Amino acid sequence: MELLYKSINTKDKTAEELIAADFKESMIDGKKLGVSQMMVLDHNEVDNRKEAILSELEKLRIINNYDLIAILVTNPISSSHEYVFLNGETWIVEKAFDVKVKDGTCILPCVMSRKPDRVLSYRAGKGK
Repeated sequence: MELLYKSINTKDKTAEELIAADFKESMIDGKKLGVSQMMVLDHNEVDNRKEAILSELEKLRIINNYDLIAILVTNPISSSHEYVFLNGETWIVEKAFDVKVKDGTCILPCVMSRKPDRVLSYRAGKGK
């Protein structure tokens, strides 16, 4: 447990570093997606930095011309869901997971992966 706590250090990192640490880009149904993932043991660590993370996501979305950009926040010990910050065409996530995005965030139940076939597999405008 102590090793896990030491390996998951978000406090000394900028929003840019948190997003860039584990970032993947993909194309699905003609949509350019940027998806990052980070692990935390306490969601308050990122809640307090929400505005900085959303601002950085928007900056990266514009610079790289992403249709959707997101960072999935995972608690590897107790989470049965992903807490997500996202910008862009958020309807994609709303439609794929039947959730509502509010203020650039949502919760995806039972999702622990960001592989395109597991997380963002959807048919744009054609349902789940």
